[in-house]
Amino acid sequence: MADQAKGKGIAPKWASNPADPGQSSRPPLPIQTLLEDKEDSEDYSKVIEVLKQHIKSYKRVIASQSSDIKTLLLSLNTLKASVEDSVSAIKNISSTLASLTNSSNTTATRKTSYSPRFDPFSSTIDLDSPPHPPRKEPYLRPAVNSATSNLDLPIDTGSKEGFKDTITSSIVKELSKKAYTIPDDSKLSRESNFKQQYSRPIESKKEDVYNEFHALTFSTYKKGLSAFNAEFNGYLAKLTIAKIDIDPSLILNQYFKALESKFPS
Repeated sequence: MADQAKGKGIAPKWASNPADPGQSSRPPLPIQTLLEDKEDSEDYSKVIEVLKQHIKSYKRVIASQSSDIKTLLLSLNTLKASVEDSVSAIKNISSTLASLTNSSNTTATRKTSYSPRFDPFSSTIDLDSPPHPPRKEPYLRPAVNSATSNLDLPIDTGSKEGFKDTITSSIVKELSKKAYTIPDDSKLSRESNFKQQYSRPIESKKEDVYNEFHALTFSTYKKGLSAFNAEFNGYLAKLTIAKIDIDPSLILNQYFKALESKFPS
């Protein structure tokens, strides 16, 4: 009997039992290997000690992982609270900005836009209390037209529908205020002064013509030599009308310089 137990070994309680399918896969592979190595031994104390060490090791790993999981959960809860606070703050800012935008648009529309039935040149226009009461004068529209033309502003002041665009209406309003504040009583003098205020100085225009003349080059000209010569002569005429004296030798040098990039010597 002892030999039978010694030869076959004593099967532990957790060994596979065909009658009990639920216990068909109990210990991990390393433990089974240890038991197979000890099947001829009657003393399982060493095996039990190894098993105890494995169990202790597993417990330490489980405890460490549990601690890490708790720390991670705390971090996630903190992050969630921070995100919720940020979302709440963003919602408050968005609602505030929306109310400010609506208020700003309403104010801008009320102050600067002209309705279709509101003529900016009529006697009813409110020019923010100018020096004297606003009144309809025949010189005002031509003066504003002159200002918009000199400033290269594509504004039709003759439109009977008013100015729905806030920027355009603001420009016309400021130009109208400027026309009203011109001190001279003579309508002709007022229009002349108004043109002078919004016109570029003659010296600046002369400088532009002079610079454009010296910037002429045939390399970027696509209309042919005859057309280039016509434009060159046109600038000479402008210089003469503007009373800008240029030495003939400089004119000749400028012509050759303009052609040099296309026809190098």
